[in-house]
Amino acid sequence: MRMILFPEIDACQDGGHMLDIKLPIQIHPIVRCRKIHAYLINIMNAAPNNNFEKYIICNYLCLHNGVEKICRNYLDFHLSNNYLNIVDVFKDNSWFDIIQINKIDTENYRTNIYIKEILIQMLHAGYFVLQNVNEGLFPHSFAYGNSVAPNVCMLYGYNEYEDRFYILDYDKYGHFGSCTVSSEEYFGAVSSVPNRNRFDFIKVKDTVTFSFDFEHSINLLQSQINSFNAYPDHLEYQNHIFGYASIERSLHEAEKGQLSIS
Repeated sequence: MRMILFPEIDACQDGGHMLDIKLPIQIHPIVRCRKIHAYLINIMNAAPNNNFEKYIICNYLCLHNGVEKICRNYLDFHLSNNYLNIVDVFKDNSWFDIIQINKIDTENYRTNIYIKEILIQMLHAGYFVLQNVNEGLFPHSFAYGNSVAPNVCMLYGYNEYEDRFYILDYDKYGHFGSCTVSSEEYFGAVSSVPNRNRFDFIKVKDTVTFSFDFEHSINLLQSQINSFNAYPDHLEYQNHIFGYASIERSLHEAEKGQLSIS
């Protein structure tokens, strides 16, 4: 991972034409129940011929959730990468080429125009952009109108004519897909998050390839059926519930009205 404060940039031009940059995406990725999976699949599928579908087939086989005292009343996939923190997943992962810009909420933030030029150049270079935002300022979001609604979003393009960014997100109806936000909305959402912010520029390495792991698949299927931890050395999984037991727990929470299943 490379960390930079404020790189030197050249103005992005396209022969006098208005820019309309869009990285290749899947609006309906095979897994989109949580942002982290939808973002991961889109980033991985941007590189041709890495066979990431084989990773999905042999890893997305078992479910888990947390015990009641941890208040993790959800179902998620039981993976070797515990995708509980969407930003940290990409931070030290050998699959990705990652560049970070830190301290954007200090006196070094400079101007939105400067940051916009960086975003455009990195999109041109094939990098997706991941950052914390206040979704209360995004009109498409279910959180629109809230004073503070921290979340993470991913940029995949920019339209200069409309001065709008393309992002992948859930809309107010809970549907995952492509949305657009104006530059004003975007920078307002970035600058109003309560915690320190940064930009993560991410793309998959060209050398990364995947193959089907039969033994691993069998172990995860057994974990799903027999409700055991497939990764006993993973500290964050020690207090979780796995497989069919986790499904039963979620159904029980739904009956009590503490979990919405739709």
